[in-house]
Amino acid sequence: ELRQIEGVGEIRRMGDRFRLYTDEPGDVAARLVEYAETHGLKVLSLNTLGPSLEDVFVYLTRAGEGDAGE
Repeated sequence: ELRQIEGVGEIRRMGDRFRLYTDEPGDVAARLVEYAETHGLKVLSLNTLGPSLEDVFVYLTRAGEGDAGE
């Protein structure tokens, strides 16, 4: 299971693809390739992306929830 890979946060399945969220993309990419090799899987494509505007909005609104009572 992909959650076993150190550094992987959220995982979203998108059809026959997976989107993994992490704060350490370089390290997780290397671990993902190692995981695939160990389990007889083939990585067809691997891309890293920065956070989207939506990701930033969700992060900021969640971070601000603790400040609401002040």
